[in-house]
Amino acid sequence: MTYTQHITETTALIEAKSGTWDGISAEAVANRIGTRRPLLREGGVEAWEKLVEARREIYERLATRSWDTSSRPIDDIASEVAEWIRPETEQAQL
Repeated sequence: MTYTQHITETTALIEAKSGTWDGISAEAVANRIGTRRPLLREGGVEAWEKLVEARREIYERLATRSWDTSSRPIDDIASEVAEWIRPETEQAQL
């Protein structure tokens, strides 16, 4: 499978479901992850920013809802996402 085919297939799968865009600032990425991820270890936060910017249009287009995760506790965001997705999950179980 080519990269383009993979992206097309993945996009179709995401479009069929509810998706989130969980944004985060570069500063928060640097504080949370440091250099534990290969992308950051090799290219720093600048590499992360470049990657996100290249993908932003896709992320925003596919997102049904978005959260900024830069400064809020992850547990709070996870609870909000779970509450938001619950009706869809319950409907799928019927």
